Amino acid sequence: MLVTDGGKLSPADLAEATDRHVDSVRRALRRMDDLVETKYAEVGLRSTRVAEIVHEAAQEAKDATRRAVEASAKAIDAAERGRVSAERCSHAGLQRVSLDAL
Repeated sequence: MLVTDGGKLSPADLAEATDRHVDSVRRALRRMDDLVETKYAEVGLRSTRVAEIVHEAAQEAKDATRRAVEASAKAIDAAERGRVSAERCSHAGLQRVSLDAL
């Protein structure tokens, strides 16, 4: 949120947006003091470079998730086609056996 919202929000805004208690947000922010700076009722990223790094990491995660979903969909599709193909082969084999028995 800090990256997308111009880099400045209050802990209360962050708490509301993430459905967390404001004290939980403040504790988390204290653990991230190398990335964020806090002033009274305002939280911001320490530098534009930190914002760029965070943005790049978020974009890479988004892209990786998209690739994983696409690969999963292709695998499911291939498995479905393989199952249908195996069923057709099995059915054709049964028909051949039945015809040979006549």
